[in-house]
Amino acid sequence: MRILVVEDSSRLRSLLTECLLKAGYVPDAVATAAEFEQYAAAGGYTAYVIDLGLPDLDGIDLIRKLRNRSDITPILVVTARASVPDRIIGLDRGADDYLIKPFNHDEFLARLRALLRRPVQLAPLEISIGTLKVCAESGEASYQGERIALRPTEARLLKLLVQRKGRIVPRSVIEATLFRFAQDCCANTIDQIVSRLRKALCERSHEIQIKTIKGTGYTLDASPHTLDV
Repeated sequence: MRILVVEDSSRLRSLLTECLLKAGYVPDAVATAAEFEQYAAAGGYTAYVIDLGLPDLDGIDLIRKLRNRSDITPILVVTARASVPDRIIGLDRGADDYLIKPFNHDEFLARLRALLRRPVQLAPLEISIGTLKVCAESGEASYQGERIALRPTEARLLKLLVQRKGRIVPRSVIEATLFRFAQDCCANTIDQIVSRLRKALCERSHEIQIKTIKGTGYTLDASPHTLDV
């Protein structure tokens, strides 16, 4: 199970990472809300652990942003804000549990296990853009009922772009989604995957466009114009 942690204290971030690794989880730990959003955009996390006192954005606002875009991933807040009003605000804004610092690591893991046992709202099994349909689990795609032959990396990229339709997906997020290790990704590997995916989509429709945002990443658009090739 993959857990995404955002905690600005380097010491506590390291301790939480070690704690999660020993418990058998696969943690990614970042220090800012901006980094968190990049990792979260890649998807695939079982739970989020969010500190509220972040340097670039209040954790409550980060939680609100996640829920406003229908991210239903369970959230465990870890914070020094101990007052009852603070806890109420955190839970009302979308947190699923609230743990006060300092805390015992065994309790932290117990709360995380309890959180992961709770039933969650089911996400859509299929994402649609016009007559393009993408399986939310596998990334397999079909257009007007006809399956589109895609390689696994192309399917994962399409799923990511569809989930973020109309928004820029940074190359760093694409790399993190498609490759487990940085050495698996050569300088032009992502460009090649994008090119193949464009070609596969172009063979079906010119209304679905993968646009290149130079120096940043890519975005998926669905309007009647020629594909960016």
